[in-house]
Amino acid sequence: IKKILAKVYVYLILFLLYLPILFLIIYSFTPAETTGVWEGFSFELYGRVFSNEKIMRALLNTLIIALSSATVATILGTLGAIGVFYMKKRPQRIMEGIN
Repeated sequence: IKKILAKVYVYLILFLLYLPILFLIIYSFTPAETTGVWEGFSFELYGRVFSNEKIMRALLNTLIIALSSATVATILGTLGAIGVFYMKKRPQRIMEGIN
């Protein structure tokens, strides 16, 4: 019974964490200005967001920063892994212990 209660608890917490995100997704497809009022299915709000030049510029800047940081992290991580691989055994174990 402990396993069942633990699973129920985990699923309840996950449900409570993801429920607000689900509401945001659902209400993003209505033309209503406020949440709580469902006026039908529409892409009007998405059209307004993607036609806003400032938001699109911010999105482009965000993508550039994300791709740049992912590239730098991949290169540094690869170089670090190669360096640890070729270390002598004692320093290598110390480095692996830190991680």
